[in-house]
Amino acid sequence: MSVKDQNPRRRMVGAMVVAVVMVFLFVWFFGAALHRPQPHDVPVGIVGPELLKERVVAGAQANAPGAFSFQSLSSAADARSAIEDRDVAGALIIGSGEPQILVAGAGGQAASGVISGTFVSMAKAFGQAPVVEDVQPLPESDTLGLVPFFLVLGVTVSAFVFQLLAREQDKGPTLRAAIMSLLVFAVVTGLVAGLAVGIGVGFAINYWALAGVCALLALAVAAATLACCRLFGRAGVGIAGLVIILLGNASSGSVIGSHFLPQPFRWLSPVLPAGSGLEAARSVLYFDGGGVGWRLVVLALWVAGAFAILAALGLWRRRTRRPVGLQVRLR
Repeated sequence: MSVKDQNPRRRMVGAMVVAVVMVFLFVWFFGAALHRPQPHDVPVGIVGPELLKERVVAGAQANAPGAFSFQSLSSAADARSAIEDRDVAGALIIGSGEPQILVAGAGGQAASGVISGTFVSMAKAFGQAPVVEDVQPLPESDTLGLVPFFLVLGVTVSAFVFQLLAREQDKGPTLRAAIMSLLVFAVVTGLVAGLAVGIGVGFAINYWALAGVCALLALAVAAATLACCRLFGRAGVGIAGLVIILLGNASSGSVIGSHFLPQPFRWLSPVLPAGSGLEAARSVLYFDGGGVGWRLVVLALWVAGAFAILAALGLWRRRTRRPVGLQVRLR
């Protein structure tokens, strides 16, 4: 059999191996992250007399060790503000009449469910009938809160695919040309993704804020993928796909939230682009931008880091490239 006959077969086998490995890793990562969600340090605000606060905290820690982290607040108004700013996932108001339990369904049904369930049970054990109020419910057009996750999944995958397709056509463009293409792609992606949410889902959104989040997320993923490819060559494709796409989206928390993930996914969620992008999109869509700031900072750091790597590689290659005239004389 000639070499020409063997090469297509080898390429086909190689493509099959890569595809099968990607399927295995996709199912493994998502399964490991989401197969048995348990609450870990879900932030809860608590308002009331200090003695009652201590009793409630002790009871919660005894009934659900490690499930909650408590933040003392001074008033019901502060509790509502903390929820709107996404500093806490819910709040408990005690000491004046029946207990009040404030939750935010838009922040994640898993968090609101475990907060209301735990503290309703505790209150009933003391013969009280608490009032549960969802201060930030999900809109009727997205009753399960699926839009942010699939939005981020679509943006990250499209940014990764764009960079792979661009790499196939890469004939060594200058750093400026590469960055310009990244910026144009990110802006267009942000505008289109925001438009798709507005048209497809049909609820009122802050279009420009959402488009900005999607653009920054697309830029972070595409720039990081390009940096991996230029730093590690062909292996960079696998590294970027494994870390940024597969591990990033699996550790984002999906619709349940990162506080319900096991380690190391819980630790990775806020530092990878998908996790930060998901919470930024959720903040813009449901909380009028509350808590979006530091999530955007994480995405910006990914962009800055990728650009710094690209610039350093470009400078190093220019310095190590011999002048043509010198090469001719040496021959």
